[in-house]
Amino acid sequence: GNNRVGIVTASPTVALDVTGALKTSTDSTINGLTVGKGGGSVATNTVVGNGALASNTGSGAALTAIGQNALAVGSSGNYNTALGRNTLSNLTSGSNNLAIAESALNTNTSGSYNTAVGGSALLNNTTASNNTAVGYQAGYSNTTGSVDSFGYQALYSNTTGSGNAAFGYASAKLTTTATYNSSFGQNSLFS
Repeated sequence: GNNRVGIVTASPTVALDVTGALKTSTDSTINGLTVGKGGGSVATNTVVGNGALASNTGSGAALTAIGQNALAVGSSGNYNTALGRNTLSNLTSGSNNLAIAESALNTNTSGSYNTAVGGSALLNNTTASNNTAVGYQAGYSNTTGSVDSFGYQALYSNTTGSGNAAFGYASAKLTTTATYNSSFGQNSLFS
């Protein structure tokens, strides 16, 4: 009368009490979280999170999506890692991307070889490749430029400028389309 089921246990303490391993052939939902291989059920993919890798067509391999809507659209690209809510959530064909922290590389659709570490880092990057952004909102406005930005809001306003490198708090923050600039230190090349 306690509505409990035990597997390899005579005294279940919760609704389903399993002693030993549990194996399923499809993704599982545990307390609202999807755990498994994601859309397409590709053997080399790893998914943990509601909506993570939900729409994968099955052609993207070696994908890791951890967090709500991480790699949500799926990808025909390979070797992408998205850790955090809404990371790489619009990627369709880019490969070898790494996004860590909420909304990092969120709007990237086809860019490859990008690294974004920090909340909203490279948030607006769409098709650009070979970018590195480390810090909250580093490279935030970049859409098609190729930049290296390290620090809080470094190269924040850059949209299409390429070959730029900024190191430090708000370094080159207002640079938008300029190319081949290097900026070192807090607020350097700020305007």
